Amino acid sequence: MRTLSGADTSSAETPSRPTNGRSGIAFRAEPNPIRVCDGSRFGRTTITWHAHDPVDVRVGDIKGKLFARGLARGRADTGLWVTDGMQFLLIDAVSGELLDLTVVRLTAEGCDLD
Repeated sequence: MRTLSGADTSSAETPSRPTNGRSGIAFRAEPNPIRVCDGSRFGRTTITWHAHDPVDVRVGDIKGKLFARGLARGRADTGLWVTDGMQFLLIDAVSGELLDLTVVRLTAEGCDLD
């Protein structure tokens, strides 16, 4: 897949996941990749999570901007500000432990760019 930044991710390695040994944690962005056909290089997505304890969702890194705070299960919609390669991190709100992360991609695949 070719992203809007021009990167070819078809052979790119998947970012490593935290190895905290905890199972039953789900964290994702939907849609991912985000189709952007207007040339803006910005998209919107919905972040969903299912963990065991209350969580924070941060953007960029473990100390990054707080995007959402919630109970063990939740979802939050972004605005039209997500950029290609943006990382969302799921963090245990009590311990500060990184539970999971997801990288959101933007694509023009499927757009009629004529």
